[in-house]
Amino acid sequence: MSLKTVVSQRIQQEVISSVCKKGEWKVLIVDQHSMRVISSCCKMHEIMQRGIPLVESIDKSREPLPHLEAIYFIAPVESSVNALVRDFVNDRSERRYRAAHIFFTETLPDAMFQRLTQPAVAKVIKTLKEVNVSFLPQESHAFHLDFEDAFHHFYSAQQIKGRGNR
Repeated sequence: MSLKTVVSQRIQQEVISSVCKKGEWKVLIVDQHSMRVISSCCKMHEIMQRGIPLVESIDKSREPLPHLEAIYFIAPVESSVNALVRDFVNDRSERRYRAAHIFFTETLPDAMFQRLTQPAVAKVIKTLKEVNVSFLPQESHAFHLDFEDAFHHFYSAQQIKGRGNR
């Protein structure tokens, strides 16, 4: 089975189908990184067939849809977590979405997890999972880390010497 197929199945089954029941619609909220992951292995019509009529960027202004639940598929970075928290902690009387199903592309640092424990956010979270697909499947057996200085970071003499001090 190809890497693209495996990642596509993980996103469609573990993220979308795990929370979308037949006949229910949800909105998918993504950041730039997770959108690149999805685009590298999934087709939009496949996502729509699973009950997602709307895919929106977490970085852009969005209309409130308080009658829908949202699936957040985001990287565990400060800007994305802050935007997620702002969706539920605000001065408005109504929330942006009815509930949140949160899926991170990789491990969530403890400091960011603490942000999600605020009462206004914690009471709307129905799902919180780490999916570990923080790479771009390029071909059936090749992937890209989407990390500009990856080669230097992993193989430079300075980095290797620094790892020995731990």
